[in-house]
Amino acid sequence: MSATALPLALGFVNPLVLSGLALAAIPIIIHWLSRRRFRLVDWAATRFLLEAERENRRRLRFEQWLLVALRCLVVALLALVFARPFVQPGLLASLVGGRGNVERIIVLDDSASLAFKIGAPAEFVALREAAARLLSWLHHEAPHDPVTLYLTSRPDEPLVARGRLGDAAAQELAARVLRLEPSVLRAQPRRVAAAVAAQIEALGPAAAADIYVLSDFQRSEWAPAGPSGRGVFADWTRLENDNVRAVLIASGHPSRDNLAIVDLALDRPQVVAGMPCPGRVTVANYGRLPSRAQMLQVALDQAPIPSIPVESVPPGEQRTVSFEAAFPDAGWSQLAAEVAAGDGLPMDDSRTITTEVRPHIRVLVVDGEPDADPAADEVHLLRSALAPPGPYSSGVQVDVIDASALPATPLEPYQCVDICNLPAPAPGVADALAAYVRGGGGLAIFVGDLVIPESYNEVFSSGADPLLPLPLESIHAVGAGTPGAGLVRTTEHPVTAAFAGAGASAAENVRFRKWIVAKEETDAEPAGKNDEPDAGDRPRVASATVLARFADAGQSPALVERRVGAGRVLLFLSTADPEWNDWPRTTDGSYVVTMLEMTQHLARRSEAPGAFVAGDVLRVHLDAERFESRAVFKSPKYPAEPAFSARAAEGPRASSGGSVQLDGPVATHLGVYTVELHGRSGENEVRPLAVNLDSDESDLTPASAAELSAALGPVAHTFVPSADAFLRGAEESRREIWPALISLAAVVLLAEQALACWFGSERRVAAGGIMTLLRRARFRHSAARR
Repeated sequence: MSATALPLALGFVNPLVLSGLALAAIPIIIHWLSRRRFRLVDWAATRFLLEAERENRRRLRFEQWLLVALRCLVVALLALVFARPFVQPGLLASLVGGRGNVERIIVLDDSASLAFKIGAPAEFVALREAAARLLSWLHHEAPHDPVTLYLTSRPDEPLVARGRLGDAAAQELAARVLRLEPSVLRAQPRRVAAAVAAQIEALGPAAAADIYVLSDFQRSEWAPAGPSGRGVFADWTRLENDNVRAVLIASGHPSRDNLAIVDLALDRPQVVAGMPCPGRVTVANYGRLPSRAQMLQVALDQAPIPSIPVESVPPGEQRTVSFEAAFPDAGWSQLAAEVAAGDGLPMDDSRTITTEVRPHIRVLVVDGEPDADPAADEVHLLRSALAPPGPYSSGVQVDVIDASALPATPLEPYQCVDICNLPAPAPGVADALAAYVRGGGGLAIFVGDLVIPESYNEVFSSGADPLLPLPLESIHAVGAGTPGAGLVRTTEHPVTAAFAGAGASAAENVRFRKWIVAKEETDAEPAGKNDEPDAGDRPRVASATVLARFADAGQSPALVERRVGAGRVLLFLSTADPEWNDWPRTTDGSYVVTMLEMTQHLARRSEAPGAFVAGDVLRVHLDAERFESRAVFKSPKYPAEPAFSARAAEGPRASSGGSVQLDGPVATHLGVYTVELHGRSGENEVRPLAVNLDSDESDLTPASAAELSAALGPVAHTFVPSADAFLRGAEESRREIWPALISLAAVVLLAEQALACWFGSERRVAAGGIMTLLRRARFRHSAARR
């Protein structure tokens, strides 16, 4: 840390009393008024005596003026005593000492972490008081210097820009600072630093500036770890100006232990009314000691479900707790989790998400080889697995069509499309399927004897982003008399959740007699290196994931997934019916579970996020066919805070099934915002939007002085370890000197009295007695002459 010279600062507690210094002129006035006025007349008899008297006149005059000066000094010292002068040779003088015309820039951190408190005001209270006191000192010490004040939550909107601290302006600005409250937003120190650097650069290369930063200097914000090496203060280090210095004032709380909920999520991409949905809550301990055991309260649309115990979380670690919830009705719902942590930052002890609950998942099954006999029908068992008959619903609605109806069937109403033993479709149908998947839909491909590998490769593997996960090679059949190959899970995945574990078979009696061999392109270039449409002879990017393999000698892929655009494609290299395998007829239920999990996994995701983070722009996606392109956003503070109206930009209406994005306000409150949508047929819809604290704000670990000093680099700077030390150090460095002045006045008064007594002693009176008589005689003679 750089050393800074500490100049001497002088001030007065009661400066108006300094007018009493004028009283020091009273002894002089009395002296002049008391002088005798007469006219001198020479008298020959006294000439020699007068010559002796002239020799002593200078000494007598000096004595008189010395006494007058001492009396004036006593009066002046008494006036200074009542004015109570003080000197500040330390901290404050170094922070606000004048250096001519200096740009004063104050950066006040008002991020959410400053709301931390334990049995005392929040840390932000100490920082805002320090900022207000700093403004007062600047007003007294450098009233003509321009002042700019930034808040880290609003780096583009300074609270005041290059204002002058006159009496009224200083009081108003200090009052505004004292009314501030910590926000729920993250600090944006890099943007603030860039704005400060731009402001100083605009003043010229020789501009002088003092930058005061008041913050808790949370490490995740002010000293983030990362390979880029670009620090928060990188824009300051390029100034190359010796006239720029920084003063860092930390809030300096000694201990900031915190327990927080950092994640709340549902494990199902699609939530169906009435169907159990697993979820998880992650609790993190940012303290120095293990947390005590907690009870987690989960509420579904504000209706609590049974509490869940949370075991002690070791310091610096996280613990994930699972739960299960069933949403009773279709529509938009809220799910909230809360833990009674009892720490100093309660705003991160709860978290809320919103989700769209569907009445069911709509699945379109395309039967490539329909048959009137259900036992011989290609999709009979698949349809029974997804939507079994009976009083209990699986949450899936299945519509079955044959291949001839596919070109005329709109795909957008469905969350998932399954094609079973479908001959290679015409290019137009393949393009429609590809557009559907890239738009977010899910596609499951089940092969069969009508699937010709070469035709499929030609139709579904064209372009830079092919629809087919892996190229197909040939149909493989096991030899006669052999039981067939099993099915083995290769990676943990929701679709293979029914498998016992990695390397375990789906079932002991599952046997596959026939399948299509797919080519795994293990020699492909790394992802992202070959995304151009015209790749020439270079191998295509292998971005497919093999979820399960056949237990044959070649470990052929059996279940392969690949992401295409916003959607997913899953390729099953055997049939969905018992024609090539006996999996659909097993009694362990693994076939049914796998098909349901596959549908859940492939189904179209909602475009609406589960939750926003404070500081995000709230966005909502509208179905262009159902809703008008406008919405009204209301914050948790409504009606105290006015509603926000949003409207999409004018332009051509989205195509059928498309969506329109509306941008709402920036989320500045935690809780649930509501969005009112206007339907084209007259019906309105209200959607909730959950806003949570950024999980990074929960880690309250501060950056060290060494880390901040390294980030500042060559910039001259001073580090004050705490706001209390800043205020206390400034007050303690102010030394009032009126006791010394009283002592000095007493000494001067005693000296004046001693000198007056000595000057008027008998010895000196005797020596001057003749001169006194002569002066009196001279006066009388002159009076007689008149």
